[in-house]
Amino acid sequence: EWSGIESIDLPTKIRFIKNNTFRKCRNLKKVVINQNCIGLGDNAFFGCSNLDEIELSENTESIGKECFRSCSALKRIRLPFLLGSIGCGAFEDCSSLEAVILPESIKEIPDSTFAACVSLSEIKLSENTKMIGKYTFRRCSSLKKITIPSKTDIIGDYAFAQYDDMQVRFISSLSKAGKMIFPDTKADNPE
Repeated sequence: EWSGIESIDLPTKIRFIKNNTFRKCRNLKKVVINQNCIGLGDNAFFGCSNLDEIELSENTESIGKECFRSCSALKRIRLPFLLGSIGCGAFEDCSSLEAVILPESIKEIPDSTFAACVSLSEIKLSENTKMIGKYTFRRCSSLKKITIPSKTDIIGDYAFAQYDDMQVRFISSLSKAGKMIFPDTKADNPE
């Protein structure tokens, strides 16, 4: 039972945090991931509503599906340079998350990755981003400006749904644009 734990400094022998390991540890506030850890499983920190500080290993290569979903106290996270994949909904409903910089190693932002991150006001997409999935930035009401990189050629359905006022700058020429990618914005749908 992990429910009373407030802080974790993972030992160096741990190379992967398994699915659901710290799921709904509501008292957990701080996590330090050791430099040997290369991956975080699905739902590993799902629902850790008081988690406000996490230090990822520079060697982290993957973040699983819904790994940090509903970590409502998390304001910032520095994603490591080697990160190659982020699972669907990894940061969904992190309502206090304010800023994210995606490393150049990220080529795809899967479905719902940042959906309902209502405090997200700053995001820098990797220049290598080729695909933005469905509902990826849906209900990110504080995000007022975004630049779509030149290599982005696919944007999924409703990727930017439920915005009142947002500036979108396209550097790319899309090969596939989903349905209603900007339904509530003043941006033109590139269909």
